[in-house]
Amino acid sequence: AVEEGKHTLIIRGRIPAGGIYIRVIDATTNQGLAAAQYWSGQSRDEPIDMGVEVNMVAAAPVRLAITNWARRPTHASTVVISSATVE
Repeated sequence: AVEEGKHTLIIRGRIPAGGIYIRVIDATTNQGLAAAQYWSGQSRDEPIDMGVEVNMVAAAPVRLAITNWARRPTHASTVVISSATVE
């Protein structure tokens, strides 16, 4: 569980093509708590920290949902994740 208070969930990695949505979801209620979006123009060649800030009003188990997207249906999206942490 993530404790009460403000936290940042960080995915370290790069996005060679396309982009990703990162969502934090309360695992008990299935409600979305926070979200962020990143794309290849921000991290094509070098890894970056992609963060989602969430304010937990009470301790709760969470899930991290990562969804990829591409500008066009015929293009691929690629994500390379090296780590995930909670601060």
